Formats: sequence, structure tokens, C-alpha cells
Amino acid sequence: MGSKYFKILLFSFICSLLIGNCHLGFAQKSTIDSLKTAYQNATHDTTKAKLLVELSEHIYLLNPDSVIPFCQRAIEIIEINLPNEQVDISHVSPEEESSFLLAKARALNNIGFIHQQQGDIKKGLEYYFESVKIYKKYLAENLDEETFLKKEKIFKKCLTDAYINIGFIYNNQGEIEKGLEYYYLSLKIKEEIKDKKGLAESYNNIGAIYHDQGEIDKALEFYYLSLKILEEIKDKKGLAGSYNNIGTVYHNQGEIEMALEYYFMSLKIKEEIKDKKGIANSYHNIGGVLGKLDSLDEGMKYLELGLELEKELGHKSWIAVCYSSIGGWQLKLGQVELALKSGLETLALAKEIGIVDYVKAAAGLLSDVYKKQSKFEDALAMYELEVQMQDSIVNEDNQKQLIRQEMKYEYEKEQIRKEHEAKEQLRIINEQLSRRDNLHYSAIFIGILILFGGILMLGFVKIKPNEVKGIIFISFLILFEFVLVLADPHIEQYTGGAPGYKLLFNAGIAGFMFPLHQFFERKLKKRISNAQRKKINKMMEQYKKDVEEL
Repeated sequence: MGSKYFKILLFSFICSLLIGNCHLGFAQKSTIDSLKTAYQNATHDTTKAKLLVELSEHIYLLNPDSVIPFCQRAIEIIEINLPNEQVDISHVSPEEESSFLLAKARALNNIGFIHQQQGDIKKGLEYYFESVKIYKKYLAENLDEETFLKKEKIFKKCLTDAYINIGFIYNNQGEIEKGLEYYYLSLKIKEEIKDKKGLAESYNNIGAIYHDQGEIDKALEFYYLSLKILEEIKDKKGLAGSYNNIGTVYHNQGEIEMALEYYFMSLKIKEEIKDKKGIANSYHNIGGVLGKLDSLDEGMKYLELGLELEKELGHKSWIAVCYSSIGGWQLKLGQVELALKSGLETLALAKEIGIVDYVKAAAGLLSDVYKKQSKFEDALAMYELEVQMQDSIVNEDNQKQLIRQEMKYEYEKEQIRKEHEAKEQLRIINEQLSRRDNLHYSAIFIGILILFGGILMLGFVKIKPNEVKGIIFISFLILFEFVLVLADPHIEQYTGGAPGYKLLFNAGIAGFMFPLHQFFERKLKKRISNAQRKKINKMMEQYKKDVEEL
């Protein structure tokens, strides 16, 4: 992307901020304005790249289409400054390089998230994995210890976020085991860096997966682990969510009174922290539970309180859910006209926001209402709409199944590629080791030949018998060690590494070499003795000649 195009994008971004500021809270507007000013005043590429990534993350709710261009521009700045063959980057310090890498990984992660939100799961995963590759490479290869220690925790924390995104995709696509695998990877790193809040979130995510799979005991185990940490760090918002999750498990299990207890605990904290969205959700849950306890009037009060809050917040999808729930209970109470009104409100909202499940629920409610009113044509029409929505859901499930199969194929292809690369790398390493070992063996063998050649020459040198014994002992000890080195792989193969069996093999080799050692020692001693005797005889003969001459 050229700089001219980027300026146009930046200008459109500023304009969109001015238009959309009325929809943002003061804090969000203030953050974006300060980031925008900081970017305009930035002179260093490291700062520019980081600010662009942060801008992309804050603008998401206002204008998601701007996220990818800003992240791509950040990546362009980063790649100019990262090591490559074309550009001299000697001016970039290890600290700056790590900052560039972190910004690039975050940018890739953000691009992946946008593709995921747009329904392009395959592309989303590609960017997530590219992001993960940068984090893992930095953590594995960074040699500048001082910079590494500063950045290690940040990189690991960002890596856990990427793992959670990948796990969420796999879980959402029905690849439950792979989803759990990435959640557990995230959990392991959070344990390493002692990120207690992150641990609580991971426990909660894993618990939710087990809950969806019907493994209630495992779900409760992880929810309670999350709850324990949240109580320890006194995270009220997290506690409220944890109580709500546990209440949901008990609710689905039919343990209504336990569910109600946890829902009320959640509501109490949400009221303390003034979390209106959470309060509305708690009202909805409590109303549904009270209805099952035959306290319909009390339950309706909570459902209506929840509806009023959702209207105040403007959450259309939850307004539709509230109307649907209220309509169902109104029909049970015999309030048919009120149920009809609730059903029509649900249907209108569901069509407006385009959520198939909500349209199906509204059509089912209206079909039952029209039957009560003996409006059979209208009931049939709503029933047909309900069936149509059900077919649409089935088609959507089939589409997800096709996506899952495609993801599985891509994953298996990637695994085969990785296995092939690993085998090739292992083959190269084995060849290098084999060449090294052969060189060492050859050098040792030549050294031993020279050593024993020297021993054989001892007969021509004046040396004491005790010294002969020492030289031969050391020479055979070296030979014994060399034989052990050669034989060790074969011994390992036959013994399976059992120490007792290896000792027996080594003792056998020593037993074989002992008579050889004795033989060499006798021969060499005899040879030295003969040589010395000859010298003495020669000296005696010379002495006799000298005496005779005298």
C-alpha cells in the first residue's frame, strides 16, 4: 500500500471518527483521539507501527473495515526495519527489533480476527498461525538475554491470546479436541507466567467446552477452579460471570434451587459494579428459573425487568430473546393476547437482525398462539416458517460440516508437510553425525596403531620391566575404551539399556582382552630381556677382548 493511499485511509479514518464519536463513550473517544495525535507526532518507525496496531484495535467497533488496511500499513513499516538481504538494519537495536516483531504478530492476529468475523475461517486461521509462528520463533531463538527477559512475558501473554482465538475457531467448527488442545496450550503458558486472571479465563473457557459436550463434572471442576482464583484476586466482574456459569450448569441439570442461588450471587455483584448488561442477563436467568419453580408471577417480574434494561441498552438480539421468553410464559398463564404481542415483537426484531434461530423461536411461539385462537391458517403459516428456518439451520450446519472437513484436510496436509520436513532435517543431522563419528573413529584407530607401533619399538630402547607393565596397561585400557565406544550402540540394541546386561557385555569384552594383554606383556618383557641380555653379552665380550689385549 503506497503512502498516498495510506494518507487517504488516514483521512477517512479521522472523518469516520468525527461522524461516529457520538456513538462512542467519552473514554473510548479520548483514547482514539490521543492515539491519532500520537501517530501524527511520531518520528520513529517503532512508535508508528505500534500506534497503527493500537488504532486498528480501538477502531474495530466503529469501522471494522479499517482494521486490515491499518494493520497492513503497520506490517509494511515493520518489514522495512526487520533483518533482510536488501536493507541494512544495523541501526535497529535488539529492543527495537523485538518491538517490531511483537507489533507485527499483533497486526497479523488482528487481521485474522477480522477474517474470522467475516466468516472466512480458513484465512483467519492462516493469519493466526502466522502470528503464533512469530511469537514462538522469538521465544525459541532470541539470543539477547537482557531484551528477552524484558519481553518474554509480553510475548507469552500475546501467544496465549492467539491460542485462544485458534481454539475458539476449532471449537466453533465442531473440532472439540483440537479446540481443547489450544485452550490447554494457552493454560500452560499462563501457569508459567503466573497470569492469575488469564488462568481464571482459561479455566472458564475449558469449562464451557466440557459443558457444551455434556461432561458436567469436568465443566464444574474447571468452573470452580476459575472461581477460586477470581475470589483470590478479588475480580468482581469475573466472579459474577463465574457464578452465572455455575448457575447455568445446575439449571441445565435440573437442580433449580442451586441454580437460583448462584444466579442471585451473580446478580448481587453485578449490581455492586453497575454492570447493566450483566444485570439484564441475570434477570432473564432468574425469571426463567422462578417460572420452573411455579413462581410464574415472580418470574415474569424479573423477565420484564430484564426486558426494560435491554431496551435501555438497545441490544436488539437480547430484546428478542426476552420477548420470546416472556411470550412463552404468558401463553402458559393463559394470557394469549399478551403472548401474541410478544411473539410479533420477537418476529419483527428477529427478521430485522437476521438471526435464523430467533425467527424460528418466534414462529414456533406464534404458531402455538394462533392455535389457541383457532386461527389455523395463520398457525399453519407460522409452522411453515418454523420448518423453513429449521431447514436453514440444517443447511448452515451442513456448511459448517464442509468447512470442518476442509479445515481437517488442510490441517492433515500441514501435518504431513511438517513430518516430511522433520524427517529430512533428522536425516541431515544423522548424516552430519555419521561423518563426524567416522572421522573420530578413524583418528582414534590411527592413534591406537601408532601407540602399539611405539610399544613394539620398546625392545630397542632401554626401559625397566615395571615401566613396560605400565605402558602396556595404559595402551590396553585405551583400546578397551575404544572397543566399548564402537560396541555401545549394538550393546544398547540387544540389552535395551538395562544396566545389568550392559555390565555383563562390558565384562565379557574385558575378559576377552585380558589374555591378550597378558600375552603382549609376556612377549614384550621377553623381547626386552633378550635385547638387554644381548647388550650385556656384547659388553662382556668386549670386556674380555680388552682384558686379553692388556
